Amino acid sequence: MFNQLLSKLNQKTELNKEINKSESSTDNSGEFSDCRLDLTSPIAVLRPENNAFPTTPTARQKRVRNSVSPPETTAKSDLKRQRNQRESHDLSELNQSAVKSTMGDNIEAIINKAIQATENRMTVLIKNEMQPIHEFISSLKVLNSDVKVVKTEIQIIKENERRKNIVVYGIKENPNENYFERDKIIENLATTLKIPTLDYDDSFRLGKFSPDNPRPLLIKLLRQRDKQTVMRNWGNLKGTPITIRDDLTPLEKKANFELRKKKSDILLSYPRANVKIKNGKLFVRDGDKQLTFQYDESSNEVNELVKPGPPMQS
Repeated sequence: MFNQLLSKLNQKTELNKEINKSESSTDNSGEFSDCRLDLTSPIAVLRPENNAFPTTPTARQKRVRNSVSPPETTAKSDLKRQRNQRESHDLSELNQSAVKSTMGDNIEAIINKAIQATENRMTVLIKNEMQPIHEFISSLKVLNSDVKVVKTEIQIIKENERRKNIVVYGIKENPNENYFERDKIIENLATTLKIPTLDYDDSFRLGKFSPDNPRPLLIKLLRQRDKQTVMRNWGNLKGTPITIRDDLTPLEKKANFELRKKKSDILLSYPRANVKIKNGKLFVRDGDKQLTFQYDESSNEVNELVKPGPPMQS
């Protein structure tokens, strides 16, 4: 068995020699050329003879030696490397700035597009939301116009209902006055006016009772001509505390008040003018000149009418 081991070691030694020869042929000779096999060691190793290490430079030493460059070559290499690094850095910065510029333009375009899309969408939404509101406003305008027409018609009806009524001021009032007493008062009024009789539908006092100030008496006559007869004969009441007025609506009272103010102003400027208030209008005649004024509720003013009213009755 020992012989077999020795034979294998010898074979291995021969193989190592062949390897050394091949390495020597490739400039690696001399490293293990003077070696011998030490069989005394428990492990067979190759040792250099005479404890001499190879002096021939190995391939590794040659590579290390060749890698060492002269100072000039090293400086040039450093300059070249620095120049390459600087060019690479400049190119990198240029690429980064170009990328940033491109990205900035793209982002700005995207933001503008998003803003425009949002504005368009909001416009459509607002238009859709406002459409019912516009329709509602239009309907309110129509309704408001209808309300004005109805109010005008109601005002006309009220005026027509009151057109036959008269309001009498200055007649003493009994605290316990009843219908029969008022009937007696109306008979005495007809006698004072020199009218045979006054046919009326109803009569009552207006406002709250006051012992110091008698309330006006409203008389609803049956016919319009009866009222005209009363108004023609009201001059017979001179010398008495009794006064007769038309039964006016609140709007008519306001208009009549403003017309009387206008009448006073005109008489101050034109003392000889013939000024008369009739049917809610103020008629002015001064020689050949005729003017007509009417109260306007919307402006709360008395305005001149372009078209003159009917001729005044003397």
